[in-house]
Amino acid sequence: MQAKIEKTEKKIDEYQHGRKTPKKVDLPTCLAGLQRQLEKLKSKENELKHHLDQGTIPRVIFGGKQNFYKRLKGNITNEEWKELRSNQLKAKKGI
Repeated sequence: MQAKIEKTEKKIDEYQHGRKTPKKVDLPTCLAGLQRQLEKLKSKENELKHHLDQGTIPRVIFGGKQNFYKRLKGNITNEEWKELRSNQLKAKKGI
């Protein structure tokens, strides 16, 4: 997590001092996005440090967080959810 934070801080510095220019969006939008990303990474780092200090393990959702919420909303069936959680690859028929 610390490496990601350092990399994001380095990107912000490069954009602010003109060593890099954004290609798809304007500079203020790019910097705002990088700042939000940096805040999110620091928040996640603090959360992980808290777990480390307390000796606890963070919660995990097998099968993907987005798929979990799809299941809650009823966009995928319980069987599809279990299939995603089992993490098994299906063999193609006819081979």
